[in-house]
Amino acid sequence: MNIVLGEPPVVRPVTRLIDQARVDRYALAAHDPNPIHRDTPEAAVGPFGRPVAHGIVHVEPQRADRALAKRLGVKAGELVMYLRQVDYGTEGEPLLLSEEFHLADAFEFSVVRRGPGRRTG
Repeated sequence: MNIVLGEPPVVRPVTRLIDQARVDRYALAAHDPNPIHRDTPEAAVGPFGRPVAHGIVHVEPQRADRALAKRLGVKAGELVMYLRQVDYGTEGEPLLLSEEFHLADAFEFSVVRRGPGRRTG
């Protein structure tokens, strides 16, 4: 891949099959035994009527406006973390959108990145 300074990067689309085996491996690695991630009676009677395969969350720092500051018990303009998550079914269909605000000083997260690249050097 050639990267040219000042030029936008070339991003190749990636399509992955989200099958039950992949969901099972992720659930095991994430220590998430929730039966809603499997084709189980619990998932069938759950809010979506089928398994939730995965979710993608976007985390963004924002300043609290007056209304949000009042609800969170902070000063207007204080930094908060805005989370927007979309949960998807096994066919890639969006099932749920959730939006949350958290106090920035009480928020901690870790990122585990895995991909096709290999370490060099």
